[in-house]
Amino acid sequence: MFEFATFALRVDSHGKPRAAFYTGTGEGGTFPPNYLYAWCDANCEASAQSWRDMLIEPSERVTQELPIPPYQGCAFPLCNPPIPPCTLSAWNDGVRPSLALDATGNPYLAYDADHEQGGGCRTFTDTRLTRFVAFTQP
Repeated sequence: MFEFATFALRVDSHGKPRAAFYTGTGEGGTFPPNYLYAWCDANCEASAQSWRDMLIEPSERVTQELPIPPYQGCAFPLCNPPIPPCTLSAWNDGVRPSLALDATGNPYLAYDADHEQGGGCRTFTDTRLTRFVAFTQP
């Protein structure tokens, strides 16, 4: 089961739907969240098979491009109570998408990528940035 946390929908000049969305995580968090672009050119209301989608940017790619080491924690007496070190550090991209289409229907996407720390420490977002993608409509 997917959690659709954020979603952006536009209709092109021919009335065809285009969407950008963040998939959240799978049931039990079994795979990383992804940012997808979806489109349909015919029979959109009647058939799910009419829709196509593509991965915009996997979270793993952003994590590789912009690595941030896990937070090392904070010991007593500097932190009271002490904060244990984090064991996980990863980007979660595709959050809060925005979608625009140019006159020919090509998509322009903007979205946030949140860097999250977690594992041995409490989970928190320590960095947020905005990313942009433009491509020719498939």
